Amino acid sequence: MQPEDMPDAFLSYAREDDRILNKFITGFRNRLADEVRLQTGEPFTIFQDNQTMLWGDNWQEVIEAAVGGARFLIPIVTPSFLGSGYCREEVELFRRAEQRRGRADLILPVHLVQTDAVTDKRLRGADAVADLLSGRTMPDLTALSRRSIASPLVKQTIAELARHIKERLARDRTGGAGPTRPPPDVPALPDFVPVPVQDRVGVLDDLKAALAQPGTVAIELYGEPGIGKTAIAVQLAHDLARERTARYLTATGNPAVTVNSVLESLARAVPDPEDHDRLLERLAGPEMDLLTRLDEVLDRLGRQPVLLVVDDAQELLSGGALPDDGLGLLLAELAGHHGHRVQLLFVTAEPLPLRGLARVRVAEGLPSPFFGRLLADLEATRAVGLATLPEPELQRVTGGRPRSAELIYGIRAGQSPPAYDPLPAGAGPPGLEAALLDSLDEAGAGVLQALAVYGRPARADAVAHLAELPEPEVGAILAELVRRRVVRRHGDRHHLPAAEAERLTVALAPGTLAERRRHAARFLEAAARGRPAGCLADLADALDAIDLHVSAGNASHALALMTDLDERHLKEWGHSDVLTPWLRRLSGELTDLGEQVQNAALLGRALAHQGRLDQAILTLYAAGRLNNALRSTDNQLTLLVQLGGYHFRAGEVRRAAARYGDALRAAPAGHRMIAAAWAGLALCRAETGDFTAALDGIGTARQAVGGDASGSELLRVRLRLSEAAIRLELGERGCLELAREAGDTARRAGADVLGARCDEVLARAWMLRDRREDALAAAAAAYRVGTRVGSPELTRTAGTTLATVRLWRGEIEPALVAARVAARFRRNPLVAEAIAVKGVAAYRTGRDDRLAAAAFREAAQRARDLLDRQPGSYRLHETHGLALAGLALQDGGDEEAAVAAYRRAIAVDHDVPGAARRRQVLFAALTAEESDRVLPRLRDLLG
Repeated sequence: MQPEDMPDAFLSYAREDDRILNKFITGFRNRLADEVRLQTGEPFTIFQDNQTMLWGDNWQEVIEAAVGGARFLIPIVTPSFLGSGYCREEVELFRRAEQRRGRADLILPVHLVQTDAVTDKRLRGADAVADLLSGRTMPDLTALSRRSIASPLVKQTIAELARHIKERLARDRTGGAGPTRPPPDVPALPDFVPVPVQDRVGVLDDLKAALAQPGTVAIELYGEPGIGKTAIAVQLAHDLARERTARYLTATGNPAVTVNSVLESLARAVPDPEDHDRLLERLAGPEMDLLTRLDEVLDRLGRQPVLLVVDDAQELLSGGALPDDGLGLLLAELAGHHGHRVQLLFVTAEPLPLRGLARVRVAEGLPSPFFGRLLADLEATRAVGLATLPEPELQRVTGGRPRSAELIYGIRAGQSPPAYDPLPAGAGPPGLEAALLDSLDEAGAGVLQALAVYGRPARADAVAHLAELPEPEVGAILAELVRRRVVRRHGDRHHLPAAEAERLTVALAPGTLAERRRHAARFLEAAARGRPAGCLADLADALDAIDLHVSAGNASHALALMTDLDERHLKEWGHSDVLTPWLRRLSGELTDLGEQVQNAALLGRALAHQGRLDQAILTLYAAGRLNNALRSTDNQLTLLVQLGGYHFRAGEVRRAAARYGDALRAAPAGHRMIAAAWAGLALCRAETGDFTAALDGIGTARQAVGGDASGSELLRVRLRLSEAAIRLELGERGCLELAREAGDTARRAGADVLGARCDEVLARAWMLRDRREDALAAAAAAYRVGTRVGSPELTRTAGTTLATVRLWRGEIEPALVAARVAARFRRNPLVAEAIAVKGVAAYRTGRDDRLAAAAFREAAQRARDLLDRQPGSYRLHETHGLALAGLALQDGGDEEAAVAAYRRAIAVDHDVPGAARRRQVLFAALTAEESDRVLPRLRDLLG
């Protein structure tokens, strides 16, 4: 249903009633629509499912869209109405929509057939929907339903109802109470916000003003627990929903606030559903570190305005600091990243240690009369006698805090008749929580205590295990506590507000609390072991178990769990970074030296997966120093090979080679790390032009793998791929078969990214053979995989190769597209080549000299910076030469500097055929439309 098709009102009724009453309800609808039009002079549409729906419409979707889009709900109240699950759901749907709009006057029930549940006060509290309807002004047609719709009394009643609708429409037009049309839905907002936000206009205006300030990325909404911050944030999200996409996360919810949940929430804000689904798939893959994932999300969002609400943000802190440094890095990058329109609203009971936050404070509770309106709205949900309590005194003892009013409501809702009087008892949070426990039976108190021990959203089965009660009984207790506004629900999980949970566990002795948390952790651990895992969401139980073990002081077991989880899933997925907060915390708690080394090695990988290679390298060196005292050969070799890989990824080839060499010298014969060390050393030698030694290293690594079939097949593929790339540079024909064979094996093993890397090498081999169609097909295949899975390394290399092939074929515009994509991954130290190729393509279009010049300058500077650290890389000298040649061609720059750079590349690689061919293709593409007299020395040098 499109916005322009939304009805003004939704008629909710039981169809059988309309049949029995000879279409009285249908006639009522038609007469009311005409009467409103008569009184207002404007059309007024009323949705009736048998009148407005078309054949083939999806009934459920149309009903939900109509209920959510209508201005008014008109329930036709009868016994059949209250007995209809559909009618009841329509009331609940609209009640939530009414709350989001900040209104409590948009449900207009009509009492058509005598219904005791809404008229008999003795039945109050038995039916929440009946209680809600009975609390509204309700015209009584019970004596008229068997008369003609044209009878004077019926017409008079309809005219009066039309007058009420007219008044509410006028209120909308004057802006007195809410929007004239409901805002778009805001996914993931909590449904536990109890009532429409009351008052708070000043706070909302301050928040909107802060968001409107240029350059504002993050805002803190600060106030003590229970003062109504979440309701304000929800109202803000709805107020702004027409102009920006809003998303909601809470640190006490499911999912919790982590790097991955923040990125996924932002990804879901991408307007095109297919595009955001593909983006979510790439984010879950193993190929992107944290910062590259952020770049990918922001690139897809473009200039789309997004507001991400992060509720209960104080729960992200430990000792006043943010222990999840991955999350801290993400937030800092968002704040410092220009060109996006993402804004964050942190809702917190404790100031956050983040720089650049704009701060808005909620300093006090609700003043009268707004507190009274809050009480009335709570009472409308289920009558518990709040109106019998003196409102001024109640407001004084609660400080006007909405959460205190909720708890009083929850206590009285559990008593029959309601008896709790907060005035003599005092209504401070500890007193309310004590009264709450007293209002529960033994089973209910046990469930509440179990939730408090978990301290996080928990499923009913987990609560039942800890409370030692049957799961169905616990499910019923939790449902009742949700209805009483005591417990929050997130999907299939329940939790208590953090401050309340903490106070409820104070009575437990520290040893008892720790033991109960270990008991809970063991249950979640067992549940995780019995469940297959294909993505991070499947590891929720395992991660919660780790958190409980850490909080219970069970550091060694937590480390063992993290190590196992990393080996089985996280390392392969590229998501070791989710362990960072616990690894940081354990760094100061582990006493065993071996465990300290193990923790540091795992932390190093987590930092690398965040994209912080420099810190990862420092962490691994620190682990190595710890291991010197331990003298563990296994630890030493693992750390050295890990360091070699990180140095190589950082462009520090000599340091990488040194670490691989250290590993080989320290390894005893037959050790499992020998093959990996030789393979890494071979790559370093190839990068510095020592191709013969590189091939020797590949051969030695292959021998070291030997006949071991466990986990070594993909290592054999990588060795064949490395050998193919080396033989390609040497111009040997065997590279084609090696690359093909390696790619086929990788794909059979399900390693699509590795197979695509083989295709990229194959494309360069075909280019060496002058096979343009074959080169294009192989390069395009590798590029498609890279962009599909979001692999920065593959997309960079395959995109650069595809752009080079396109330039070689004279296809300039497609070449520029591929080069732009390849050059996007600027966090990669080796992206300079892609940027230089982008400069060539941009220059050849002839449209944007500034784009070409900027690309050439950036590529030259990046190559130069890396060469200062690593002078032996011929590919970097080659890239430097191409960028300088572009600058010389474009603005008459120094051709001699480009000649010198190319000569340094040739001196390193000895002008081997593969490298020479690549240089010729790119230089020919750069100068294809230039006179032979342009850059003559480079022409002579490159042939």
